[in-house]
Amino acid sequence: MFHSTHCFAPLPTPHEMSVWDKEAQAIGIHGLVLMENAARAAVDALLRLAPRIKTMQCAALVGSGNNGGDAVAMARILFDMGVPVTLYCLKDAPNVSAACASQLAIAEKLAIPKKTIDCVLDDAPKVLLDGLVGTGLTKDLRPDLAYRIDAINKRGIPLVVAIDIPSGLNGTSGKPQPVAIAAKLTICMEAIKLGLEQPYAKPWVGRTLAVPIGIPKAVQTVYPASAYLLKKTIANVEAHYPNNSHKKTFGSIAILGGAQHPGAAHLAARASLRMGAGLVTCVAPKAMLGAIYGNLPELMLHPVQDTDWPKNAQDALDLNAYSCLVVGPGMGMSDNALSFIESLLSADNRPPCIVDADALSLLARAPKLMAKLTDQDIITPHPGEAARLLSLSNSDVQDNRPLALRSLCALNKGVVILKGAKTLIGQGNGPMLVSPWDLPKLAIAGAGDVLSGLLAALSAQRAYLSLEDIPAPLSALLVAAVGVMRHSAAAKRLAEDFPLRGMTASMLADALPMDCAQRKKDR
Repeated sequence: MFHSTHCFAPLPTPHEMSVWDKEAQAIGIHGLVLMENAARAAVDALLRLAPRIKTMQCAALVGSGNNGGDAVAMARILFDMGVPVTLYCLKDAPNVSAACASQLAIAEKLAIPKKTIDCVLDDAPKVLLDGLVGTGLTKDLRPDLAYRIDAINKRGIPLVVAIDIPSGLNGTSGKPQPVAIAAKLTICMEAIKLGLEQPYAKPWVGRTLAVPIGIPKAVQTVYPASAYLLKKTIANVEAHYPNNSHKKTFGSIAILGGAQHPGAAHLAARASLRMGAGLVTCVAPKAMLGAIYGNLPELMLHPVQDTDWPKNAQDALDLNAYSCLVVGPGMGMSDNALSFIESLLSADNRPPCIVDADALSLLARAPKLMAKLTDQDIITPHPGEAARLLSLSNSDVQDNRPLALRSLCALNKGVVILKGAKTLIGQGNGPMLVSPWDLPKLAIAGAGDVLSGLLAALSAQRAYLSLEDIPAPLSALLVAAVGVMRHSAAAKRLAEDFPLRGMTASMLADALPMDCAQRKKDR
C-alpha cells in the first residue's frame, strides 16, 4: 500500500537510492542516461519556479562525484539556452567519478567557461547551483570545504539551488557535518532523501521537490524505501457509513483519565465527539467528574471509586461496551493507576487502546507491560515520554528521532506515533511514515490530548473508512497516519485566523469537523 502515489512519497536513504541507481543500470539503463534525465528534469523545474534566471549570472559548483556531474549537465543545458553560466570546480583530482569526467569533457568541447572554486565569491553570481558534495557524505567535511561553504553562505547569493542535497548535509540524519550550503531550493533526483525531511534539515534545504529521472517503478517495488512521506491527500479519508445506523455504529469511546488533570480528559473527549464518535464516556474517580464534564453536555460520565483508580479495571467497567479506549490523559501517577493499567492491558476482551500522557510514564515504570500492547493499539509519546520509555535523555531522542522510533517499535506490537516537528509513525519492522509538517503553533498544552481523542474516533470507525486505492477497513497504522494529518490540517486552517499565538487545544478540537467539511468542499 505504500507504493500509492496518492498518499505516500518514498523517502529513501542515500544507500537505498544508490541501490535503485545500480539496479536501474543493471537492467540496461545507462548511468549517463539517468544523469541526463535528472539534469533536464531539474532544469525544467528550476525554470518553472524561477524563470528570471535565464538572464542572471549562474555559477555551478562542481565536486568530484556524480553530484558534480549533475551540476555540469544542468549547466550545459542552461548554457544551450543562452544563460550566462560558469563552472567552478575543485582542483582536478584522480578520484573524479567517470560520469562527472564525461560531463566535464562535454562541457570543455562546448567551451563552457570554467574556473576554480575559489573564484566564485569574486564573481558574485546571482544564481548558484550546488553540486559540490552529494548524498554519500557520512563524516565531517574536509576543513577546506567547510571553510568554502561557510564563506559562500556569508556571501548572500540571491538564489542558491542544491542539487539532490545541500553540500555538507547528511542525507540520512539531516544534520550538517559540521556546516552545509544554505539553499533556498533543493531539487532531489527521483525522490526526496530521508534526511531532508528531518526537522534539523529545515535551515539548510529551503523548499524541496523531487523530479523523476527514470528509475523504473519495478525497481522501487523490489527494493522499497524504508520511509515514506505522508502526502496531504491522506487526510482526505472517505467515509462509507451505513444508512441504518445508531450512535454506537460510530463507536463507543471511553476516556480513562482526568484524575489528576481533568482538562486533559475533557479535551480528549471533546476531540472524539468532534471527530464523529457516536458515544463518549469519561471514566474517572468520582471526585473529578464534574471538572471533566465542563461545558460538554454530550459527554457521558462513569465514576470509579471516590478519589483514585481501582486496582482492577475489569471490576470498574465493562470493556465489552466500548469500541476503543483512550488511556492516560490527566490520569495521574499513583500506584493504583499503574495497577489499573496493568489489569486493563492484560484483559483478554479489551478493545484497542490509544495510550498517551500519564499512561506512557506509568508504562516506563513497568516496561514489561509494553509487551501486552497489541497490533491494534496506538501509543503517542512526545520526546520526553519517549525518553522515559527508552531510558534515554530528551536530547538523545531528538538527536536521532528515526532511531528512537525504531527502538519504541521494538518494545511493542502497536503503532508508535513519535510526536513533534515532522512527527514519525511506525509499527514493527514496517516502513517509517513521516509527517511533512513542522507546526510551532501546535506546541500548546492539550494538543496531544486532542490527538489521542481523534485517533480513538477514527479507530472506532475504521470499518467505514478508506483512502484512494486503499479500501476499508483501515489498519491501525493508517488510522494513525490519517489522525496525525487531520490534527495538523485542522491546526493549519485554524492558524490562518491566528497568525501569531493564541490558538488553544479546545479550539483545535472544535476545528476538526470544520476542517473536514472544508476539505470535502475543496476537492
